[in-house]
Amino acid sequence: TMLQVRFPEVVVSESRVGVAIVGECEVSSGPEASVAWEVRLYPKGRSPRERGRASVSVLRRERDEVRATFAVALVGASGEFRVEGRFGGVFVASGEESAEVGRVCEAGCALVTPRVLEAAFVDADGTARAVVSATEHDPSAASGAATGAWLDARPVHVGSQVTPLWRTLDDRRRLVRLGCYPGVDFVVERVVDDGRDVFDLAPGA
Repeated sequence: TMLQVRFPEVVVSESRVGVAIVGECEVSSGPEASVAWEVRLYPKGRSPRERGRASVSVLRRERDEVRATFAVALVGASGEFRVEGRFGGVFVASGEESAEVGRVCEAGCALVTPRVLEAAFVDADGTARAVVSATEHDPSAASGAATGAWLDARPVHVGSQVTPLWRTLDDRRRLVRLGCYPGVDFVVERVVDDGRDVFDLAPGA
């Protein structure tokens, strides 16, 4: 599923953390896509943790539970600039969220600083644009258990929080090479198995 979205009246200087501009769908790969998903731009971040980083997120408008992954790109006014990010999770109705296990009603990613957003991605008329690719995953697929130097053997998928631990010096070196630091919480952004994007962690992914 693909959506091309415009965000009107983007005034970065007047924006606040946690305040979103709702995107208007210009093109979609199917009429149901723009009904099911709402795309939002937060010029100064979706939460205090993202302060200083403009972010794009999606909100599930329908109440059914969906396992989905997203690739989102902010596209510059001249077409010269493009910045991309990935995220996902198990999308559920408001009130049923659990961030630790990746159950969310809204998810997104921080992309650029507000200054860069204003300089490179907002048109003269105050419009910003994004392209969003959404993939919904089969809910019947078995969720894999965490493997290697992870906190425990709970199921891990896109959107889950994980805390790397090391038991040997080799584990520690491997984690550091991957940019994973023991004792720090990370959110799974993407799982790739044999070159293709999947939702769950499984042996070999």
